[in-house]
Amino acid sequence: MIICEALDVTPYELLEGTTRNKHRETEYMRVPKTSDEYTLLEIFSQADETTRGRIIGYAEAISEKK
Repeated sequence: MIICEALDVTPYELLEGTTRNKHRETEYMRVPKTSDEYTLLEIFSQADETTRGRIIGYAEAISEKK
């Protein structure tokens, strides 16, 4: 039961390998330094708040076009 509490799952979910929320927020991600994702994260982390807002706005606009 302690494991279930720590993982925030029911015993059934633990035994079945399923979860209530398949899209839980990720606390961290591993990204290769040679990837485009890493480059984007570097640009974002060095940007000021205004530029960060613009980057997020662009990304949201692009994702809506799909």
